[in-house]
Amino acid sequence: MSERRWKRYKDAPVRKRATKDAPRVSVNPGGEITFDINPYRQMGEPQACALLYESETETIGVEPVHADEPHAIFVRSRHGRFNRVVRSRGFFLK
Repeated sequence: MSERRWKRYKDAPVRKRATKDAPRVSVNPGGEITFDINPYRQMGEPQACALLYESETETIGVEPVHADEPHAIFVRSRHGRFNRVVRSRGFFLK
């Protein structure tokens, strides 16, 4: 069998390495906002959040709220103990 002659793809964008403690939050097309554990702790480890939107700047906000509050969305665990997620496809569709 012949030996492989791999060529490394070098046109990928360079990613800055975040510091270990830098807060990281991501949004995916499926309507999920995922938090690393540090930003979740900085928010006070809420059971639920309200999603906010400012149309002038097209900015999304996440506000910690009590789980019994109207329009509260539960915060769920994702990937064990390291991530939390708020899911609301309807929010992103609207």
